[in-house]
Amino acid sequence: MSPDLTANEVRRKGSDPDFEPVEFTQFMFPNGRRKTISIALPRDLAKKAKILKEKGFKFEIENKNGQIWMTIIHGTIEDQDLTRIVPDGPLVPNNVAAHIEDAYEKWGKS
Repeated sequence: MSPDLTANEVRRKGSDPDFEPVEFTQFMFPNGRRKTISIALPRDLAKKAKILKEKGFKFEIENKNGQIWMTIIHGTIEDQDLTRIVPDGPLVPNNVAAHIEDAYEKWGKS
């Protein structure tokens, strides 16, 4: 994903055939209610996310006081989680992409 791809551009890409939605569980304040959200990402990256999900990984995201906490976690295998904390803003989609790439490099190839 290009470093200048902003959140608004990603939203517009939702109907682009070269992009696919990737689902995250978003935790909502104040009571931790869960909501499923989708982020449209390039097809090759969405395929990597699908491979991770097929291996049992879950994608979670939470906004804590202007910081976005992204976690990719396997609920049954100890030490298989990856968390990234970034400021909320237009470059969040780029950080989501990098986070998925990191998790895929770590667990998706085997």
